[in-house]
Amino acid sequence: MKHFYLICFLSTFCLSLNGQSTENLTVDDLKDGIWRVKYPGSSVYRYIGEFEMGKPKGVFRHFYKSGKLRSQMTFQDLTGACFVQNYNEDEKLLSEGSYSSGKLKHGTWKIFNSQGLVISKETWNSGKLNGSHETFYTNGNLVESGNMKSGQKEGEWIRCFENGKKMSIENYSKGKLNGDWIGYSDLGGIKVKGKYIEGLRHGEWLFYNDGKIAKTVFFHRGREVETVIIQSE
Repeated sequence: MKHFYLICFLSTFCLSLNGQSTENLTVDDLKDGIWRVKYPGSSVYRYIGEFEMGKPKGVFRHFYKSGKLRSQMTFQDLTGACFVQNYNEDEKLLSEGSYSSGKLKHGTWKIFNSQGLVISKETWNSGKLNGSHETFYTNGNLVESGNMKSGQKEGEWIRCFENGKKMSIENYSKGKLNGDWIGYSDLGGIKVKGKYIEGLRHGEWLFYNDGKIAKTVFFHRGREVETVIIQSE
């Protein structure tokens, strides 16, 4: 009987050791295998994932202190690059996109509102906004679109009214309005036409009424210098 109890004890002990050996291990000071990490002093997991000699692999899940999913990261092999989906505590998707192996945003990122609708599409390159950029109204229509370069607006940008019609066509250089600018009414007709230089109105600006030029205003580096009334409003 003593031998029987000893065998049971040793079996239970070995099973316990085996259970402990499969999670939260380090090999040569590098995380390896399945890791389940809790918030300090809590039974709630902070993250669950798998490492291979210090490098994350597969799917990682991060949690709020409430226990609800905060983010899910899907890693590409052992490169460190991953696709991420972020959630709020109501379990609604907030954003999704990719990180490079250098832990920098890369490629297309989408931002969502509380209704799950896309309100922004951004293009990132090595941690900086570079490429096409779009924002949207809650009805799905475009707010504005254009290109970013090193985090600043560059080239032609189009802004729209909520009904989908153009509000303005603008030109940028290093984040500042620079070049032709055209403003439209919500019915589609041209309201204002002029130019910017380094963020300041400059030269001749035309103001329209019912499709006809109503007045001309001349600017010099943002300062109005002359107004000519052509048509009474």
